Amino acid sequence: MAKKSSPKQKLNHAQKAYLSRIKNLVSSSSSFQSLLLQVREQGKNYVRQTERLESKKFDGKFVDELEKGFNAIDQIIINPRTFIKESPELVEAGLAKKINAQSITHLASHTQFVHSVDEKGNVTPEKILTIHAEVDVQIYENRFIMTLIKKCSLFIEKRFLYIKDHGETLDSDLLLIKSISDIDGAKYEIDSRIKVSTPSKDGGNKEKNEDVLQRLASLRERCAYYMRSPFMADMQGAKDVANPIHMTNLIVKNPHYHAAYELWRFLDAYTELGVTYNVQEREQDFSQPYFEEILALVMADILTLHSNRVKNKTINPKKSKERVINPKVLFTLEDETYYDGKF
Repeated sequence: MAKKSSPKQKLNHAQKAYLSRIKNLVSSSSSFQSLLLQVREQGKNYVRQTERLESKKFDGKFVDELEKGFNAIDQIIINPRTFIKESPELVEAGLAKKINAQSITHLASHTQFVHSVDEKGNVTPEKILTIHAEVDVQIYENRFIMTLIKKCSLFIEKRFLYIKDHGETLDSDLLLIKSISDIDGAKYEIDSRIKVSTPSKDGGNKEKNEDVLQRLASLRERCAYYMRSPFMADMQGAKDVANPIHMTNLIVKNPHYHAAYELWRFLDAYTELGVTYNVQEREQDFSQPYFEEILALVMADILTLHSNRVKNKTINPKKSKERVINPKVLFTLEDETYYDGKF
């Protein structure tokens, strides 16, 4: 069973066969030689080939900082610090669920709320002060974490989408061919643009770039989870914080909250998009054999068009249209104003 050729091998074989046929045609046909000489010597020929090498490099520094900060945020949102908010309320004695020393002190100083005192000195209150304890999660430090999560989401999304939309880099060759030749009273104009592009290896940074992009995508998913987490649900309605950040004892001394603060500082200072591009362009020097190949390509275009011109074809009258166009004079605004239609 014959082994299949790869696309690259097919291109190489086709190139050799094409060049062989062109050389045979030039050497065996005096007419082709004469026309080729006329195009080269008398025609106006312009050729240009530009090689463009593109490369990109992702900055892994901001990904490293985000990963460190996210490890701290993971610990915070699992078990955020809270504040116990106590609110006193005077209620009927039978409705009081919990009393403490403050309740006794209040009753002692407000004897009008005493219902009775028995002979053993037992006091039965009519009303008593009860303390309602509420857990407040929306403290300043947690509002800081909430704002930081929103800030990270915007920071990551902007860079991820930019890299995704502008991340493709290519190595390319662009060949421009322009030729004008007068042959047998006819003017042949050729304007060709041929471009070949291949994915760039990014100057040896391709694997590193892919690793950074995968890590950034993972951080994007983690940040999306933060935005939908129970912590953010508990913080709903809380007010965002703004610079300067108040350095509370919790932010200064707690390692997780302090790591989050360091991430905040980094995001404020980091203004780059996280990707740098490098583009190199250089012009091709045309050797005589290469220039002859291009002229042969020009000749092939001329001969192809010459043998397939429309006027040499039989056209079905039913499929052709003919119109007589009468010229119309366009008036200026002033002429339109005074035009009376007499002439």
